[in-house]
Amino acid sequence: MASPSSKTSARDCYRISNAVKDAVIADLRAGGTIRSVASARGVSPSYVGKLRQNLDTPLPPPRMGHPPALSAHGKRRLVRSVLSGRNDTAVQVMQEFVGAGRPQVSATTVRRTL
Repeated sequence: MASPSSKTSARDCYRISNAVKDAVIADLRAGGTIRSVASARGVSPSYVGKLRQNLDTPLPPPRMGHPPALSAHGKRRLVRSVLSGRNDTAVQVMQEFVGAGRPQVSATTVRRTL
């Protein structure tokens, strides 16, 4: 019978080297996503996620969705143009905004802002 110390458990077959672990942590600190780091380093996303949770300095969660169409400054400009009486409708505000060379916004975005 073999001694217990010579037995290799199934868990030992899947050990991840310290070099790979350090590379994963470096990629996470560089701003890589869990999915991209996992595929680049050949490890599972759950492993990368657990490493991310246990980092000394927690990383901010990635921002989801597309960036806003209007900045805070742009929103204030839209509201000011209506309050000053220059424009009466959202379509007029949209046309003025587009005519001034600013990023294109829809009438719905203008209505939501107002």
